[in-house]
Amino acid sequence: MKKIIVLIIVTALPFITNASHLRCGYISVKRLSSTNLTCTITLTVFVNSGSGVAFGNGHLNFGDGSTHVLIPENSIVARPDLGTNIGMATFTINHSYAGPGQYKISYIEASRNAGILNVDNSISTPFITETTINLDPFLGKYDTPDFLIEPYFVAKLGSTLSLSIGGYSNEDLVVSYQLSVPSGISTNNYHLPENFKVNPHNGLITWDTKYLDGYYAGEYLFAVKIHLSKYIDGNLYRLCTMLRDFQIILVDDEPGGMISDNVNLDENNRIYLSEGNSKTIKIFYEPNLSENTSISAYTTLSENADVFSFSTYDSTETDIKVGILTLAPNSTIARDNPYIISIRGAHNIESNTMFASDIVYMFYTRDLYPEIITRTEDTLEGVTVAPNPVTDFLKIQLTQPQSIQLTLLDQSGKIVLKNIITESSIIDMREFLNGLYLVEVRTSRGRRVTKVIKH
Repeated sequence: MKKIIVLIIVTALPFITNASHLRCGYISVKRLSSTNLTCTITLTVFVNSGSGVAFGNGHLNFGDGSTHVLIPENSIVARPDLGTNIGMATFTINHSYAGPGQYKISYIEASRNAGILNVDNSISTPFITETTINLDPFLGKYDTPDFLIEPYFVAKLGSTLSLSIGGYSNEDLVVSYQLSVPSGISTNNYHLPENFKVNPHNGLITWDTKYLDGYYAGEYLFAVKIHLSKYIDGNLYRLCTMLRDFQIILVDDEPGGMISDNVNLDENNRIYLSEGNSKTIKIFYEPNLSENTSISAYTTLSENADVFSFSTYDSTETDIKVGILTLAPNSTIARDNPYIISIRGAHNIESNTMFASDIVYMFYTRDLYPEIITRTEDTLEGVTVAPNPVTDFLKIQLTQPQSIQLTLLDQSGKIVLKNIITESSIIDMREFLNGLYLVEVRTSRGRRVTKVIKH
């Protein structure tokens, strides 16, 4: 499938026009094979191209004690589609590791751009981006996630914000999301708004745009850890983690809009369809002004007309834009993990700034949907694991008879016991080594993992 790249259009704002150059970036990695420990590493950064500062003079650290010094060169490509004085630079290099292991690849340069409201003295803060990879032949070949959408967003101050990260994997692997502090920034100097959230499953960012005690137009910096994992024999193994920065610019004096649909899905917007079935969804974008508005879909399925279609029209009674999304899966796209579909309503003003509002759907093609809804949620009622710490016997207490998959793992992740139980049970721990163990109990309704100390 062909990678679809969305260009988010923003304009340079007065408070950042003369700032230092580095805005945000990320590191992507491609393994050449499951046995070869050579990786293609690509650093991508977004910059203020009007700052007059060349990209480079930083260090790319491979995580194994070796580094590569980037020589300053004219490597910034202007991105007028993203706005005035917005540029992008990339640097790609192959690196061979001496042996299997976990490696944190990072890039460090002197400073981020100035004027970031939720970072104290951002211009004096080092720019750091990093990706951690696990090179283990057991895990096989994989690439870090790709993205449908660039990490720039412009939104209306005072309106509810919903924006898609757009991460995906073509390799039928699990992608998940976790808010983080941007690298190189002290937690004392970084301020995450209370109501800023990211959906851990579909990567939808939501925020009421309130910061501290009010609403302030300007530039904000956020970071999300994007995890890539793989199920092997029923166990989930972490392959890599990318730390990706996002810049959100809130503007008060321009129109915004609101996006919605006509379906009632769960909090993760999950859709399951078996082969031979289809589903049509209507999506509505209601802009504050009717001119120069659009509604678009972004997904790796967009070039498969037999499976995916998206059309739009203007409502005759209102200024609402309407999108018609139709999904009809077949055997060629069947896989365990979902396809990400991001729908974006946008308003383009004369200065080429795009105000966006997104909906994200997770489209499943196999009947794993009911378990997938809950398998990453650490909530399960009616099960008690005690005592903790334990010396001899660990009791799994059920408040009512039910079918539970019980798994006991040691601290390395190795399964030491796996059973199906239907009533309260006892695990004999006397022969196990002292240390940390994970007790996972799983039903069709959810899962819970408890850390237990054996001594």
